[in-house]
Amino acid sequence: MTTKHENYKMHIRDVNKLKQYTKAKFYYQQTYYFMVEKWIEKELKKEYSESFKQSISQNQLICKEWLIEELSNLTIPKNSEGKIDIEIIGGWFGFPLLDLLYDLYGAGIGKIDFYDKDPFCHKVVWQYLNWCHFPLKVNNYGDYFEREEKRRRQLIINTSQEHMDYISMDWLKGSPVFVLQSNDMTHLEEHTNCVSSEEELVQKANINPVMYAGTKNLDNYNRFMVIGENASGSNR
Repeated sequence: MTTKHENYKMHIRDVNKLKQYTKAKFYYQQTYYFMVEKWIEKELKKEYSESFKQSISQNQLICKEWLIEELSNLTIPKNSEGKIDIEIIGGWFGFPLLDLLYDLYGAGIGKIDFYDKDPFCHKVVWQYLNWCHFPLKVNNYGDYFEREEKRRRQLIINTSQEHMDYISMDWLKGSPVFVLQSNDMTHLEEHTNCVSSEEELVQKANINPVMYAGTKNLDNYNRFMVIGENASGSNR
């Protein structure tokens, strides 16, 4: 049985947690993320408001920072101007990944092509880009698999691989570096392409050579990430 003194100490710990939360909430309300969240609540359906909150949740931020940390340890090829051209597939609402990529590469980024099938996601991305005066141009596209023009990119990022088929090299020149994340949340209907391990992700995505492969154990699922080239790539 706990004493009154022990109960009081537990209460103090709760108050301290509350102070941390309110402080974090105050800082969050000073960000463009908060501005975008309020815009979504006013202009879009409730489902997008909930989806946006999920996109900037702790687990999402952990996985995006993990991606950036591993990229920082690798040498990514450059274009003829010495910069990195990037494609982001299944980009959702774009941020915080776009912010984190700019923090990592800065002006070393040449161009960013951003893909998502949902037109409302693009509306959210544009709101953020306009309000925060993002220093790089972001080209918005719909379904990645419908763009068939040949192009050369150095870095291909897909953190939503569980939602779609694997990328073909049919439209890509050279030997870009792929960064792919998937998970084992097979109970969700929209997850049509989950994997059970990083090894399975390597195999299904045809990644060779592998520059990095790892697993992040989260609250109730595992997220897998692989970085490397596609085995069918070339130096065209």
